[in-house]
Amino acid sequence: MADRSVKVTLRANVQDFKSQIGQAATSLDDLAKKGDKTGQASQTMMGRVVQSMDLQREHWQTAGVALTGFGTAITAVGVAALNTGINYNTLQQTSRAALETLTGSAEEANRQMDKLDEFASTSPFAKDVFIRAQQQMLGFGIEAQKVIPYLDSIQQSVAATGGSNHDIAELSRIFSQISASAKITATDLREFGNRGIDAATLIGSQMGMTGAQIRESITAGTLDAGEALDALAAGMQETYGGAADNVKNTVAGAFDRVKAAWRDLSGDLAAPLVGPEGGGLFVGLLNQVADLMRAFQGLPDPIKNTVAALGGIAGVGSLAAG
Repeated sequence: MADRSVKVTLRANVQDFKSQIGQAATSLDDLAKKGDKTGQASQTMMGRVVQSMDLQREHWQTAGVALTGFGTAITAVGVAALNTGINYNTLQQTSRAALETLTGSAEEANRQMDKLDEFASTSPFAKDVFIRAQQQMLGFGIEAQKVIPYLDSIQQSVAATGGSNHDIAELSRIFSQISASAKITATDLREFGNRGIDAATLIGSQMGMTGAQIRESITAGTLDAGEALDALAAGMQETYGGAADNVKNTVAGAFDRVKAAWRDLSGDLAAPLVGPEGGGLFVGLLNQVADLMRAFQGLPDPIKNTVAALGGIAGVGSLAAG
């Protein structure tokens, strides 16, 4: 009897163990089917991705936020580059148009701009400053062949005295005013002095005179303005030549070079929309819009009034719907 009891008990325990294992397997199958609604989706690549996203929702959300931030940053950089490029190319377009008037032909204007491009590409200062300065000098009567040498002398002196783009613009303005007025005055010397440049001494060094003698000639009105500017530029080059190259080895100069490279790159990227020499898709589109507006303006008044009324009704209807 004891043996039979043990056998029955053992047999019952084994049956119970099998039953528990079967239930556990069934539960696992049900769980898998709940996580995989089709029961077969996980067999495909997309199904596995979906299942992974469901089981690792938090990690996928983190990755999504990171990708969104990266995409936003890249888009912002693109917008900034496009804006910089369009503004820069617009400046070049207007400058070339002005130069064409000043030089008498588009070929001469382009040739002068090419010289400026070559000069500015090696300068630690901003190219747009030189573009405006060149236009100002030519407009005030300085000969085209003297513009680049004058600008180079100015940049060398500004670099040597620790000046900035603003100082280049101001010294270019003073050069232009002296040329336009055909005389150099004590006020001009003071303006140079305020920027660390002893103009009288520099002029005298090229004319075999002292600074005091130059000041006396200026007071007497016997110093020719054109000769004074040529002598001043030569003296600045002789005294400060090479200073601009040294600026590149400073943090400020390095930053300025990066900004210049960014501006030039942006200009190249924006060229299809706004070409530096004129034209571009954006220019053509704006001209087409202007033509359409002019065409609409030329329509009979009843038609224009009807279109305006329909537009007003559409606007009010949109507001009401909103």
